[in-house]
Amino acid sequence: MGLELFSQRIKELRTKIGITQKDFADAVHITTATLSSYENGIKKPSLSVLADIAERYTVSIDWLCGMSDIMDPGDTFRMYSDIIRTIIKIADSITTHVISEEINPILDATGIGFEDDVMKDFFSEWIKMKDLYYSNVIDEEVYKLWIEKTLTKYNKTIQPCNWKDLPGSKDSEIPFDK
Repeated sequence: MGLELFSQRIKELRTKIGITQKDFADAVHITTATLSSYENGIKKPSLSVLADIAERYTVSIDWLCGMSDIMDPGDTFRMYSDIIRTIIKIADSITTHVISEEINPILDATGIGFEDDVMKDFFSEWIKMKDLYYSNVIDEEVYKLWIEKTLTKYNKTIQPCNWKDLPGSKDSEIPFDK
C-alpha cells in the first residue's frame, strides 16, 4: 500500500462525506490523533482498521490502498467516472478499433448516455478522441492521458433520473420494468 496515496484517499473520503476527524475516528474506533497520522502519511492502518473504514463508509479497500480507482466496492455507480471507466473497459475488450460510425449505432440502439447531459458530453468527446486515435492523429499515450483527465473531469456524483420524464414512459413506470 502506498502510504501517500492512502493518506490522500482517507482524507478525501472524510471530506467528501463532510465530517470532522473526531466523528470519523469515533465511527471507526480509533483516536483522532491516529486518524491525523493516517491523513498526514505518518502511520499505516492495520487490516482491521481498513476493514472497519471500508465497511462503515462503503468504500473498497482496494481504493483506499490505491490499488483501484473505483471507490465503491459494489455494482452501484455513484460517479460518472465509474460509468465511463466501465464503458471504456467494455469497448476496449470488445474491439481495438471502435470509431464513431461504430459507436453511434450502438448508442442509438441502446439509448446509453442520451438521456443524461453529462453522458452526452462524454460520448461526444470520446467519439472525437477515438477517431483521432484510430486516424493516427494522436498516439496511444495522448489517448490514455485524455482518458485519465476525463475520468477526473467526470468524477461527479450521478444525478438521479426521473423516469416519468423520459420519452415513452408512462406516469412513474420505469421504462424497462416489463
